Amino acid sequence: MPELIWEGKYDAASRRIAPLRVALPFQTAEEVISYYAKRIAQNVKLPAQFAALVSKMREFLRDQAFGETVDLADKTIIRAIATSIAQYLTVKTFATILRALVVEELSPRLEHAGRPLSETEPFPLSPPTTFEANKTVFNLVATDNDFEREFACYLQNATDVESFAKLPKRFGFTIEYTDSATNLRYYKPDFVAVDRAGVHYVIETKGQENIDVAHKDRPATIWCENATLLTDVRWSYVCRGDRRTGGAGEADEDRARPRGDARTPGR
Repeated sequence: MPELIWEGKYDAASRRIAPLRVALPFQTAEEVISYYAKRIAQNVKLPAQFAALVSKMREFLRDQAFGETVDLADKTIIRAIATSIAQYLTVKTFATILRALVVEELSPRLEHAGRPLSETEPFPLSPPTTFEANKTVFNLVATDNDFEREFACYLQNATDVESFAKLPKRFGFTIEYTDSATNLRYYKPDFVAVDRAGVHYVIETKGQENIDVAHKDRPATIWCENATLLTDVRWSYVCRGDRRTGGAGEADEDRARPRGDARTPGR
């Protein structure tokens, strides 16, 4: 819907406040068509296809939407295609169909043999959230906060955990996902671990739930399923909401580096 926007609105203290927006009625079918095409292009992330969408939208509204060919210059038709329900159904239908066409379903494949964590270059860190551990490939467990530190202590003390590591950003392990607005994002899991049975785990330690949690969990689960299919190693995704599992540890160094004799918990 076209809008008249007045940016110069201030309160009594001369502080700028939210702009005044006044919805304006569509005057022509082309305005409606352009609005629909813009919304669809935004929804399916195809801004370069705006012109093509305008053409297809014009054909759809003129020849198919009413079950017969109509005159888009007719004021009654303009009012009909500009209603909220018409906007919702048209944009949703086009976006759903186009998204299925532009998203290619690929079979999983192993791009390379993997990269051991022991190849990670040393990196600086802040001592308050670090501690020494003998089950990790690094000389220090470098966590981002107290919750992660406590969970790392839990992994260190757990009798069924063979090895683990807090994944450093420098290692660069990410899993692609699309957020609630269908934007492509990169999710960085917190930990990897291996149990006594040889099962490898990708672990997320969440402090709070938000709208994108499910959007991250599903790709991480699929990643582990694909990794299991493509390798001789069983992988599993674990999302642990309660990270306060106890444990303690101290550290007196300020740089984390790989150990030469530690086991790498995964690739």
